[in-house]
Amino acid sequence: MNKIIAAILVGALFGLPAADATVLTFDSASGFEDEYGDRAPGPVDGAFTYGADHGPTPNVTVQYLDDDESWFQILASGASDLENALVLNSESEQTEGYTICLRADAGYFVALYGFDIGTEIPGYTTSEIAAANVRGDVVLGGEDISVPAAGLSMGNAFPIVSREIKIRVGYYTPELDGFPIGIDNIAFGQIQRLGRQRAQLKTGAIEESSWSEVKGLFR
Repeated sequence: MNKIIAAILVGALFGLPAADATVLTFDSASGFEDEYGDRAPGPVDGAFTYGADHGPTPNVTVQYLDDDESWFQILASGASDLENALVLNSESEQTEGYTICLRADAGYFVALYGFDIGTEIPGYTTSEIAAANVRGDVVLGGEDISVPAAGLSMGNAFPIVSREIKIRVGYYTPELDGFPIGIDNIAFGQIQRLGRQRAQLKTGAIEESSWSEVKGLFR
């Protein structure tokens, strides 16, 4: 069964989740740490804080990856109108960009609602801003994305649901002594494959590229 048919059937029976989500705002008293967002228990987790009035995601892990070693920093301002956006810093030797991986525990899905992109250089075109599911299918964004001065809010009318979602942000620019693209406000939730938490799916539709992943919700 293809993606379009699957989305229609899921939408007919469930809908746009009114479910809470964790929002990675990158507001941290201790700066960036790679545990940020990992199994978030609520809006406050020690030095870490998340979007207000959003529910926990204890069954979703967050990993910040590049091809060599993670060199991230939080940019307080300058990436469009974003506050505390995540960027690669000027010490990074990675020039191909980076990936943020949201991975659900067995028995759960992760639902990506969207994220914001900002830039220090209005009109800067980066090689890729995209989200891919566990099969590697790009289900949000794409290649050669130009970021306007006001920034971009990236998301679909309905959440992307998969066991694993990778957000990819391209090209670090050494000659600029930094990375001109920042990411912020990554909103995601968790959905239990079976059981009462599937009631989170109530009004609207799900965008999902793998019918085999989501069909368990019908049982």
